Amino acid sequence: MVLFLTILAIWAGWQAGDYPAWLVSISISLLTAVIADLIIGYSKDKKIVLPSSAVITGLIVALVMAPQQKIIYYICASSLAIFSKHLLKIEKRHIFNPANFGLLATAVIFPITLSWWGQVNNWWIAIAGIL
Repeated sequence: MVLFLTILAIWAGWQAGDYPAWLVSISISLLTAVIADLIIGYSKDKKIVLPSSAVITGLIVALVMAPQQKIIYYICASSLAIFSKHLLKIEKRHIFNPANFGLLATAVIFPITLSWWGQVNNWWIAIAGIL
């Protein structure tokens, strides 16, 4: 899934053409999610493990939020997503999809635009559905 979403992000960004905007949105969302997950994971287990689920969450947040928004919106959505993954649990499983929760909570707090700009064409979505 990490590989698929990375390819999708690069392809969608190339199609969008607005190089700095989509690159910033992906970088900020991805770094925020990974750093937040590393901090929480280390504080709980005293181990540093690359959290692939945080990479997936950061990429989904970036691909759903429209580019060219304030950086704080990407930070907020990614952080809330990771916090929900670790805090909102039943029997050691998160209740909500972390990316969806982060996006919804951020949309309630800030006037963000959700666009799913990462959807390049229906073939990519079909492949993701199969995965």
